[in-house]
Amino acid sequence: MIHRYLDLLYSSPYPNDQILKIVIAFFSSLLVFLGIFTPVFLPVLAFTNSFISVNLTCQLVLITCLVIFLGNGWSYYSFDKILAKSSSIYQYFIYYSNSITFNINIIRTIGVYLWGGVCISALSFHFKDPSWINGTAVLTLLRTPYLNDYYEYFNQLNTNFLLVLSRLSLYGMAIWELILWPIPGIKLIRRITFVWGILFFISSIVFINLSYLPYVELLFWVLIYRPDIVSFTFLDKGNISTRFSPIASKSFSKIIIIIKNFIRLSAIGSLIVSNVLNIYILNFENSSRTSFFRKIYNNRYYKRWNYLWGQAEVNVFNEYDLHMNRYSTVICRITNSNDIQLVPFQDLNGGRLEYLANDSFYFNNSLTFQRGSIYLNWENLRDREQLLKDWRPLVSRVIEFDYAVHKYSKNIKKYKVFLLENKPYYFKSNFLAGWNIDGDPIIRETQSLNTISMQKQIGFSRLSIPPGHFNSYNRSLQTLKKYCVK
Repeated sequence: MIHRYLDLLYSSPYPNDQILKIVIAFFSSLLVFLGIFTPVFLPVLAFTNSFISVNLTCQLVLITCLVIFLGNGWSYYSFDKILAKSSSIYQYFIYYSNSITFNINIIRTIGVYLWGGVCISALSFHFKDPSWINGTAVLTLLRTPYLNDYYEYFNQLNTNFLLVLSRLSLYGMAIWELILWPIPGIKLIRRITFVWGILFFISSIVFINLSYLPYVELLFWVLIYRPDIVSFTFLDKGNISTRFSPIASKSFSKIIIIIKNFIRLSAIGSLIVSNVLNIYILNFENSSRTSFFRKIYNNRYYKRWNYLWGQAEVNVFNEYDLHMNRYSTVICRITNSNDIQLVPFQDLNGGRLEYLANDSFYFNNSLTFQRGSIYLNWENLRDREQLLKDWRPLVSRVIEFDYAVHKYSKNIKKYKVFLLENKPYYFKSNFLAGWNIDGDPIIRETQSLNTISMQKQIGFSRLSIPPGHFNSYNRSLQTLKKYCVK
């Protein structure tokens, strides 16, 4: 989270209308990392994060923060422990915070079931999606430049071989997400579930552009299945609450019982009701009850309530998302000395580069355009007008950002921009199996923007925080040679 908010502070498009939320979330994550007033700033971090962006990563952050809070994650290796030794007031604060907890097995069960609710929501959409039913989704994903930095390597693999791997991994994932996690009590199944999860999250970091999601999932998975690895209890066996236990009043004890029951019932109730409504709406569209259930499900207060427990509609990486690569943008920076450079936004096939490692650039700018342009046909005049209407503000935002990062350098003469339509490749005319495999993308629009007419504000420095996007050097070099240097 520290990494994410540093990136949002120093690498986001300017101006940033969420700056206050990001600053609060950054300092909250820093204080949680150090273990200072953790019982206060852990919920602040979770809630602030959910207001900055609503996506699958934020759902996992909420669930992970809940697990850490209920597990009294501040009790062993933190500044909270040091402060509690020197202040009686702080001891009371930590003691009462520690009272909101459960048995470790209950905490892990709540955590894994909330994660399971997210899986059920995703699978309810996957099971109605042709690319998942036919087992082609993974193949398409791995060959889609916008979703995988190593798409070139998968383009070279035999399609039939990759299709077999795609089906095996998809059906294995379905079993893992639907069947294995609800039965953690069986030791062998628990081990298989843990190992499968670790392998999936690591492969997601390398091969799927999911921003911070797989990193959060990896931490969550270790917390649930191997809490001994991250608890640091081997460093110090002394828990604050075991040395300091004031006599609690009956009213206080009743309040704690109410809070604990509230957490337990709300968490489980949220995942059950949310998923039952979602599954019913998806499978009984013409039922007389569906419109009533849809009103409940889409009610903004009900959705916010569900979201607090990490539950929300998860409709990602289905056939619609797998067509996001249809249009892309290449931007070249040209100096007064005619030195030509590539603006690190997208590569020659639509793959993401350095600027799109930033969540604000990705979610609030690029992703909106990529999804909105999927079904727009350049040959249709109305579609073309809509496409250009959506594309031009995106281009302006990227160029303004790049110009500001370079401190409005007088050495930058102009920017040259290409709107590309990438060619989908359908294997045996059956399913989407890649982009631009049998030919180059079509240049649909070219613009040359002179910096003289651009409004100059305050330049700023951009902090490039690794790892960013993988394989970017080779992809950038190919793009530069093909579109910028001619």
